[in-house]
Formats: sequence, structure tokens, C-alpha cells
Amino acid sequence: MGRIIAERLDSLSHADALILAKQQPISGRLLEHIDYQVVKGSYVFSRWYLLKQGRCCGNGCRNCPYPTKP
Repeated sequence: MGRIIAERLDSLSHADALILAKQQPISGRLLEHIDYQVVKGSYVFSRWYLLKQGRCCGNGCRNCPYPTKP
């Protein structure tokens, strides 16, 4: 399922991906392989999860979908 979401996001512009993500409710329950993966014992949030947050947190996330600031 996570791969399907990632492929769908790849086909959208950043603005359209944000619109789609904003339509999804934020839940306290995260789904592995959709919202995150465990890599070498660390949680790595997905691009989809980070889009649903609505803004960059500034922590340098590996999959951050937000443009970097100069």
C-alpha cells in the first residue's frame, strides 16, 4: 500500500499532493509502511505522512516533501 501511495504522489505536483494530503484526517495511529518505516531501529516518516502534517518541521527529515529554504 505504501508503494502505491508513493507512486501516486510522484505523479502529482507538490501543490496537488498537499491538497490531497489535507483531505485526510490526522490520526494518532500511524500505519507502518504508509506513515513510517523502521530503518536500522529508527522511525523514518514517509513523504505522505509529512505532507499530511502540512508544513516542514525543520528537523531535516529524510523524506521531507517541502522545498528547502535558501
